[in-house]
Amino acid sequence: MEPAPNNLLLRRLEREKRARIEAERILENKARELFAANQALETRAAQLRQQNELAEHAARTDDLTHLPNRRGFFRQLDSLIQEALRDPDTRLVLGKIDLDHFKKVNDRYGHVTADAALTQFSEHFTNCFDGGVLGRIGGDEFAIALIVVKGVVDRQAISEKMLRATRATCQLAGSTFELTASVGLVEAGPGDLDIDKLRRLADIALFTSKRKGRNRCIWFDDAMRTGMLRQSLLEDNIREAVEADLFEPWFQPIVGCAKHELLSAEVLSRWPEGAMPNASVEEVIRLSERIGSIEQLDVQVQAKAFRKARDWVRSGDVQSISVNVSPRNMLDDQFLPKLAKRLRAADFPPDHLTVEITEDALFSDMNAAAAGIGNLSALGIKVALDDFGVGYSNLRALSELPIHYVKMDRSLIRDIAQDARARALAESAVRLGVSLGLCVVAEGVESPDQAQLLRRFGCHRLQGYMFGKAVSASKFKDAFGGQPKASVA
Repeated sequence: MEPAPNNLLLRRLEREKRARIEAERILENKARELFAANQALETRAAQLRQQNELAEHAARTDDLTHLPNRRGFFRQLDSLIQEALRDPDTRLVLGKIDLDHFKKVNDRYGHVTADAALTQFSEHFTNCFDGGVLGRIGGDEFAIALIVVKGVVDRQAISEKMLRATRATCQLAGSTFELTASVGLVEAGPGDLDIDKLRRLADIALFTSKRKGRNRCIWFDDAMRTGMLRQSLLEDNIREAVEADLFEPWFQPIVGCAKHELLSAEVLSRWPEGAMPNASVEEVIRLSERIGSIEQLDVQVQAKAFRKARDWVRSGDVQSISVNVSPRNMLDDQFLPKLAKRLRAADFPPDHLTVEITEDALFSDMNAAAAGIGNLSALGIKVALDDFGVGYSNLRALSELPIHYVKMDRSLIRDIAQDARARALAESAVRLGVSLGLCVVAEGVESPDQAQLLRRFGCHRLQGYMFGKAVSASKFKDAFGGQPKASVA
């Protein structure tokens, strides 16, 4: 018997109801899953945003001092400039801060103590100088920017506050030492807020602060602007002179202490007459280093010096010549092969060459310096430590490294004829060099009294205006006239 129509309808309705309920259950479960997935996505997105923010913060923050790093500082500086642009009554002050002689802290106490000193300095500055943005933009270089109200820019007050903030007493590694800084400041209004330009002007003010004795605050002014234009002209002249290979070697005599007989000559770089009027030798060398031309300049001058002095050393007119080498060259793996190549090209005997290096080259990387000096000695090239007595020489290194000469800095010689303390210091330096088995050369000798005292102290060789200034190769040759070891006193 077939089911009644009503029963069929009821069963169909029941099936549809169960299907609807199941569909609703599935939809509800899917909704819950989608909600959970969405919640997870939002949580992950929040985590990614936080990670990105942390990464961005880390990219803009100095790990050591937790100040803004170079990137972070100049980003904040850009925000300050935008603020200054919106208000015609505001002025922006940008400052560069460089710790004085911080390399000595690094070399004497080590990197860990030096890092701790940088942290203490930044904390001291932050506590003493409220307002503005302070950043660490280099090793021991900081920068500060602040907004001030036009018409009430009290430069004297800002300078005094800045110097108080940069004088910090550090107590580290069982020692107490004072940190000071040189500061260069520049002020600009809404119409003159070019970041690159302001950075250059602050750099010039900072350099002026260092040149005037450090531990001071200098504002950029019109006189510096004139100096900047002059420096730019000099830099262009140097580039052109190097490009045209115009620099020449000049030679300054080095004589024996006892009889003042000519023994050697130091090679010094000079430019063509009139090419750089009113520029000192020191300024030309400094600017050459600044613009990256010093290495090419040295190569050109050395190549010419080797060719000009080759016959002098072969004939015995001089025992040797000496050339100055920068710290960067001493740490360059290619320096020695290139130097050897120049010597071969000029047919100059390596055992008649002395390379003069400074303590910076010797102690910035002792292992590399030791290897470099050893390689020079292997070729027969002698090594002289320049500016001896004014730094903090590592005596163990001096006794262990194959150094042949020490050249006493002229500052030790200047007052020995008039000042007892200067005499005692110079005598100690000479005796120290002699006790280490080194040949001692005194620079800056200008009077017979100085020469006599140095001879009494036990000095071996003398160099200075008393025996002759640096002159061109032709004039130097005329000075000794082809006679071996001729006196030029």
